[in-house]
Amino acid sequence: MTVRIEIDVPAIENSQAIVAFYRRFAAEALREAQILAAQRIEGGTGTYERSFDFDLRPGSPPKLVFGNTSSVALFIEEGTDPHVIRPTPAGRKSFTNPNAPGALRWFDPPGGGEGAARFGTEVHHPGTKAQNIIRDAVTNAGDKLRAS
Repeated sequence: MTVRIEIDVPAIENSQAIVAFYRRFAAEALREAQILAAQRIEGGTGTYERSFDFDLRPGSPPKLVFGNTSSVALFIEEGTDPHVIRPTPAGRKSFTNPNAPGALRWFDPPGGGEGAARFGTEVHHPGTKAQNIIRDAVTNAGDKLRAS
């Protein structure tokens, strides 16, 4: 006995129903990601929330790519281990205060507030917890579409 399955690839590739579903899914994942980012990222500028993007690529079958274009996306999504931050190149003086040691600047309290600017030649960063915003947004979007 032979079992044979034939897939009409051009029909899948050109299926308006599949493309429409992908677009609905991407829009829902985008909404979910922006909500989760606003909830999970404290003291941010909103750049990460505005950097979610999707691309619907034609193919057999079409492919939906969803992610974040921010330069810090990997660090936010996957987290970081404790690490040392140093100015580059080594020995660079502060951009805003030539008398301050080093080019690293941060505010105390964090977020700028009314705190004082602090300068240093190195910072011992404690690391960050993985936020998994993209993973959770995709899961939530799938759950919402299944429920509707």
